[in-house]
Amino acid sequence: MKDNKSLIAKRFVNEKVEGHWAVNKDPKSFDELQHHLINTTNMFSFFYKAISKVLDFYNPEGLIIADIGGGVGWTSAILGSFPQIKKIYLIDPSIARLEKAKYIIDHYDVDQSKIIIIEGDFLNFNLPEKVDIAILNGSFHHCFDKDISELF
Repeated sequence: MKDNKSLIAKRFVNEKVEGHWAVNKDPKSFDELQHHLINTTNMFSFFYKAISKVLDFYNPEGLIIADIGGGVGWTSAILGSFPQIKKIYLIDPSIARLEKAKYIIDHYDVDQSKIIIIEGDFLNFNLPEKVDIAILNGSFHHCFDKDISELF
């Protein structure tokens, strides 16, 4: 099997997680992330509105989502708050980022068992089952241009 981590810039694979992404048990660390997502970038609002509209087109329960390149897991945690979503696969090549996800999921007060964390990349999702929706929020730009067609 080809090592697809080479398809991603090395700085995004197991890098040191700093700043607002460095969430831990401390509520202040989560507040920094929330400030970034809500006030600095408005990503929280845009993501929440977009996923709400998408979910209007699906059955009321049992959806399985792949959050590809989900990083520290803030999008997976938000997805976990929707009752019609049964399971989320949080996929990222960075173990350092994935280690932060458990804290973010906890701060968002989402059932930890609803989110399955997987070390994977754009081409090796390592999914054990078919998913209903694949999301690439905030990660698509990490894929090299020459590899985008293979990703799709």
